[in-house]
Amino acid sequence: MSIARLSPTPPQAMIARLAAGIVVGCALLTGCDAPSSRVELSSVPQAAPPDVVSLHRSNMEDEIAAARTSGHAHASYAHDLDISHAIDLTGDGTAEWLVFSTLEGTLGDNHWTRTLSVYRQDNSGWRRSTFEHIGGKGEASVGGEDVVLEGQEVVIRDVLTFAPDDAMCCPSQRSELRMKVDADGRLTFED
Repeated sequence: MSIARLSPTPPQAMIARLAAGIVVGCALLTGCDAPSSRVELSSVPQAAPPDVVSLHRSNMEDEIAAARTSGHAHASYAHDLDISHAIDLTGDGTAEWLVFSTLEGTLGDNHWTRTLSVYRQDNSGWRRSTFEHIGGKGEASVGGEDVVLEGQEVVIRDVLTFAPDDAMCCPSQRSELRMKVDADGRLTFED
């Protein structure tokens, strides 16, 4: 059985134990159809700790500086649009921080990009283990509010992709994005 490992806050830990107990208890009862072997728990967006926020903003400003050096003078980063989740991706008892961000003008003045960064704490402090482009203008609209850990996959459920007749501004087809979690807490796209 695989249970999503969220940050060790008491309400989330209680919910995880309750869900595991229900699955095990139900499977032990005769005549009870057990739910699927995968229990999933959604992460609730929350404010990242100040040291993660500071590191993330510094990393995003580096991305903007690189875009401006490449000739995109109007590139910008709106940190107030960041969405953060604390999820224990590796099962070591320490939550990694997933931070969804929007960069504007990095590929041209009228273009936006959605990114996902994962921050992991080790003996030397916080470090970014993942930085992925996960959507953008003309590609997919990825919110980052509805995130679930299913076994060794992070599933982003609030994704809109383009139906054949959609305008470039307005994707309408509901979708999800799946990323694999490796032993070091890095996320990679499914093959």
